[in-house]
Amino acid sequence: MLALLALVVSVGLADSINPSTMAPALYYATTGNARSTLTSFAVGVFLVYFAGGVLALVGGRELVTSLAPHPSARVKHEVEVGGGLLLLGVAASVWLMRARVADQVVKPREARARSSLALGAAIMAVELPTAFPYFAAIAAISASRTSIVAQLGLIGLYSLMFVLPLVGILAARTLAGARGERVLQSVRTWVQRNAPAVLAGTLTAIGLAGVVFGVAGLA
Repeated sequence: MLALLALVVSVGLADSINPSTMAPALYYATTGNARSTLTSFAVGVFLVYFAGGVLALVGGRELVTSLAPHPSARVKHEVEVGGGLLLLGVAASVWLMRARVADQVVKPREARARSSLALGAAIMAVELPTAFPYFAAIAAISASRTSIVAQLGLIGLYSLMFVLPLVGILAARTLAGARGERVLQSVRTWVQRNAPAVLAGTLTAIGLAGVVFGVAGLA
């Protein structure tokens, strides 16, 4: 259970460095009603991410059980290697299409709580089908022998880790005042400029970790 918990926390934190959520959050942080819009945006992201994880867990449980009722250690390590290679392929694709990815990181048109909630939910609804680190963690959770309550708790923990940078931006904006706003403005500009590299680098790091751990387990 501790190993599974460490996996959820580590992958969730790595997955949270997501330009598609951080760039809008940094934009909201520089608006007049930053607290309400940022809070609503984070809530929208969390709710859709958590709901999608629950659906994947419930639907994936039958699939995992039917394909491998009691997967051996070797099978688990082979899945780690395969998942890691898949993520490396996605990272390469992101880098090759970096100009198109950069075009997607744009500031929201409105800075209202209702629109920011909808934007957070919409971003996650679009990105959820390609949330490969999330699905890898869900597969590990589903294959574990923990109770359904514990598994749902782990999904919630992963979702919380995913929105943790957004909570951090909200805290920084609330506590730092005008000086903090200038810092966040600079960070926002940097994220928008380097979004493809950040996303590709994050996916590469997670993919390499999966391959290394998988190969080490098979050795």
